[in-house]
Amino acid sequence: MFAEAFRRMPREQIFALTGVAFQPFNTLYQLLATRLEAPEILENASNVLMMPDLLAYLLTGEKGTEYTDASTTQMLDATARTWNAQLLKTMDFPEHLFGVPSAPGATRGMLLSSLSDDLGIAPFPVIAVAGHDTASAVVATPLDGPGSAFLSSGTWSLLGAEIDSPRLGPEVMGWNFTNEGGVGGTYRLLQNVMGLWILQECQRHWTAAGSTRSYADLVALAEASESNGAVIDPDHAMFYSPGNMEQRVRSFCENTGQKPPESEGAIVRCILTSLAFKYRFVIERLDHLVGARMSSLYIVGGGTRNHLLNRLTADAIGRPVFAGPSEATAIGNILMQLHACGELRSVGEMRSLVRNSFPIQSYPPPDTLESDDAYERFVQVVLSGTTCIQ
Repeated sequence: MFAEAFRRMPREQIFALTGVAFQPFNTLYQLLATRLEAPEILENASNVLMMPDLLAYLLTGEKGTEYTDASTTQMLDATARTWNAQLLKTMDFPEHLFGVPSAPGATRGMLLSSLSDDLGIAPFPVIAVAGHDTASAVVATPLDGPGSAFLSSGTWSLLGAEIDSPRLGPEVMGWNFTNEGGVGGTYRLLQNVMGLWILQECQRHWTAAGSTRSYADLVALAEASESNGAVIDPDHAMFYSPGNMEQRVRSFCENTGQKPPESEGAIVRCILTSLAFKYRFVIERLDHLVGARMSSLYIVGGGTRNHLLNRLTADAIGRPVFAGPSEATAIGNILMQLHACGELRSVGEMRSLVRNSFPIQSYPPPDTLESDDAYERFVQVVLSGTTCIQ
């Protein structure tokens, strides 16, 4: 759908209006495909509801649009924080389908009496929290100030920083960073990195072949394995879809003139080292875009349990890394409900509560970046190939 969208409106103009990175799964391209292939759906629809808004509607019967999730559609005006009428008209989307975005923490309505009766409970207000999972996760990230970067680590990795105004320049677009709406009038300037998907697919493949090794077992094997220096670009197109990732890792190394890792432990070590290097690659670009060096990195999400990856990340980026909590998205959801009920007054109070309620593991950086030579090889590998997410 990219070609059709850019035929209707130039790529540069779409980014200048929305500030959102170009991903094939963005709502803009899903709706454009619907307009072309099944136009009757749009003609007969009364509203477009994102998944969090649909769930709130099913609970309350009230339709609404939550801002943080809407901001990721690539149809919201980055500066005005409402739907861009010019973009909707150019893409031939009926403007009446899109409700006025409301700030996270707004009360959507009361739980339907039919549901409360079935559950045997009294009706209660349903809060439209920060509906985008990363927005909720960042609320629960115990950042210690504007100089701290965040990394939501799981199947995907989302690495970025909170900023007060969107960055809409050509470098931001060229590097495929995105400006997502945050809580408290902030934006999340971030980039998607493939994350632990490659390792998860390796484990699935090995389990199907009869292996009984757990995820923790594989990480332990990697820790005991010495790297042979081979690296991959986690965001290369060949790693994007399900399949035999073990073979794809080896093929990538061969195609880039490297000796492939052989054992399972060496393959996992290659994947984790490459992820840590990719985090450095992204955070150095982030430094440039915000005009200041990020002093530290806070990791939340399921990836916080991968202590080897956290340590490799601290080694690679040369900055303190702090990991936890692992269930940040759910915690952020609860924090926004407490805020809506008046129990917490600000994001600062929310993060202070997280800091005092959950263990945060620290990973100090090394005295010297011994991996600089290896990192330079990684950069050459990334810049010489075709990536899926730049």
